[in-house]
Amino acid sequence: MNTLVLDIGGTKCSIASANDLGSIKELVTADFETPDRILTQIATYAKDLLAQDSSIDRMGVSFGGPFDFANQKVKRSVHVSGWEEFDFSDWSNKTLGLPAVADNDANVGALGEFVSRGSKHSNLAYVTVSTGIGSGLIIDGKIYRGHGELAGELGHIVIDPSGPADELGNRGTLERFCSGYWLRKDYGKSAQELLLDDVFLLEYSTRLAAGLSTLVRLINPELLVLGGGITKAGPRLESALLNQLQTLLDQTQTKLEFSTLGNSNVLIGARELAKNELRS
Repeated sequence: MNTLVLDIGGTKCSIASANDLGSIKELVTADFETPDRILTQIATYAKDLLAQDSSIDRMGVSFGGPFDFANQKVKRSVHVSGWEEFDFSDWSNKTLGLPAVADNDANVGALGEFVSRGSKHSNLAYVTVSTGIGSGLIIDGKIYRGHGELAGELGHIVIDPSGPADELGNRGTLERFCSGYWLRKDYGKSAQELLLDDVFLLEYSTRLAAGLSTLVRLINPELLVLGGGITKAGPRLESALLNQLQTLLDQTQTKLEFSTLGNSNVLIGARELAKNELRS
């Protein structure tokens, strides 16, 4: 048995065979404009991978946005319109002949970080800091989704009520200040460029730390893992955050790590999700 793993993000999509994560094929979502066009290209990639590996018998999907896990449907995507109510399981069965299971990228990323560490940390929080900001929560060794399946929407907590509004009308949210999407809109530059400036780095890390400290205080995870494209700023950002958070981390006995898995964490998580939910 093998799994086809798919990650649909705000700026790009990745698909691979779980037995060979070096087989990743990628596309930039902006080049394809609509979900239908994105899915057409994904299907082409998927059929190539299926032709190469006859052991693939299921698919696990990571989706970059709020997701209705119980009904296996997308709730919405802020960054690429048209995904609302989309059913990956139905699409996969009809298009590829494979059963599929999907969840939002933060949950899937948390699962990937959890299993990649040998499932040692039964209380783990994973925060993705990328096009958007979200968190996946592993509590007592299982994904915690909450009533209504909206647990972990860290990007929507308010860190400054007087701040600017996001596209949902919420003011001063963590995502509005710290996500790649809004940094590009506000400053016309990528997060990587902006974080080279020491003054901006201090302001940014202070805001991000405010959101992270709320999460740490609320669930007191054993391990807090940061991932996503913005964390590629690396030691500069990590050092700035530790300056803000070290006292709290010491008090709560929480360890902070930057993910070393890159995009593989959601692919590993998608494999594990399919393994857990699509048992033969």
